[in-house]
Amino acid sequence: MLACAPPEHGSTDGAPDAAVQQENDAEDATPRTPQSDPRLSTRKPLVPGPRPIATGGRAVDQLTWAGGRLVGADSQGDSSVLLVWDDPEQVPRELTRIPGRVQGLAAAPDGRRVAIEAAYPSDPAVWSLDDPASLVVLDLDSGRVRTLVGATRGAGLRGARWSPDSTQLAILGLEETQDESRRAVVRILDANAGTTVAKTDPALRLEPQRWSRDGLLLRRLDPMGGAGGPPYRWRPGKGEPQPTDPVRWPSPDGRFWVEATPAGLLVRQGKGRSRAFEPGSPQDAEALEAWARSAQPAWCGTHHLAIQVADEVLALDLSTMSWRPLAPVGAGLPRADRSGHRLILQAGADPWWGWAP
Repeated sequence: MLACAPPEHGSTDGAPDAAVQQENDAEDATPRTPQSDPRLSTRKPLVPGPRPIATGGRAVDQLTWAGGRLVGADSQGDSSVLLVWDDPEQVPRELTRIPGRVQGLAAAPDGRRVAIEAAYPSDPAVWSLDDPASLVVLDLDSGRVRTLVGATRGAGLRGARWSPDSTQLAILGLEETQDESRRAVVRILDANAGTTVAKTDPALRLEPQRWSRDGLLLRRLDPMGGAGGPPYRWRPGKGEPQPTDPVRWPSPDGRFWVEATPAGLLVRQGKGRSRAFEPGSPQDAEALEAWARSAQPAWCGTHHLAIQVADEVLALDLSTMSWRPLAPVGAGLPRADRSGHRLILQAGADPWWGWAP
């Protein structure tokens, strides 16, 4: 278990002592290296040799794994080109062009289709929730695109989540209420017919997180971007979502479970006892707080969890509860395929990919 963060020092009136504050500021400004921070392993980064994804000169700003393929979008003006890679290091094939700017991609678990959130901004330089938005589904084998939700002004569609059997989609949108205000509503759509199977009560203000065998997990929306109150579980067609126990998130192979708590992170392997990972620095505390707000682990391989710490990403080895640098490039949080082993890394404007153990 890592050490707890040191107690805060301050004067009797609650204001921090100036000398201590300067010392803390100096520590925060010190770059993290294996020499300055013993929690950073001196071993190789988790992804030691990420390789550039071949874009063919395109500005690809949306990428996702779909089975064994990589799917991306190149938004150009008021339309977007949809691309597919059979090999990330070979120039992609152009499948089709669709109107609007792609804001999100979500691949179905069976790897055959991708849900696309598209917006139609009135000002190409500014995206707003008041702009029209639509939800379409791309068939990767045929390149055919079907519209599930037509362009609706102020729809604010985002966060598409596929059901485990790839037959339904959960999507967050905005809906006008009787008092003419707009509230967040989660709708469950039939992925073939596009019909609404069920939707949440707008008064709950929920957004989808992920599906499990027991239904859809949701969280409360917070104006500041955080998650307020307990998580919710919803079995569409069997009443409204209900608060549930703290959610434990399984690793891709099911060996580990993690749970965010106010004090840090709980990690359990198999049927063993939970172990607490506690922040050992202000940076750790900030990273875990951000992770708790999102409550969505970024898994890497079978037993690593990626956490953003200041301006870098570290991988927490759950088998040893120790840090490793994620990659030797300035990558953000990775996006993994269903196995957790193939990762997409974004270094500035350049997409990379690599393997995690």
